[in-house]
Amino acid sequence: MLDPYIEALAQRLQDHIDRGEMRPTDTRMAAMSLISPILIGALHQRRLGGATCNPVDQSQHCHHVAESFIAAYRVRQRAEDDPEMVK
Repeated sequence: MLDPYIEALAQRLQDHIDRGEMRPTDTRMAAMSLISPILIGALHQRRLGGATCNPVDQSQHCHHVAESFIAAYRVRQRAEDDPEMVK
């Protein structure tokens, strides 16, 4: 059930690698790294009673996961190429 989604996401990530937007990596592992915290969050909130005892803003959680993923897998720029890094 999950494998087709992982495969599609892995291909999408490979497209980002091919365009130089993402560092080379095992795209299947990267896809699973992106999906896993979102699935665990949903499982915790919906099936394990987390929404009652410890609610999480799912939108904020997804944003946090996305930002963390981008920070981990983005292509690093050299300081002289990025004015923000020079500051």
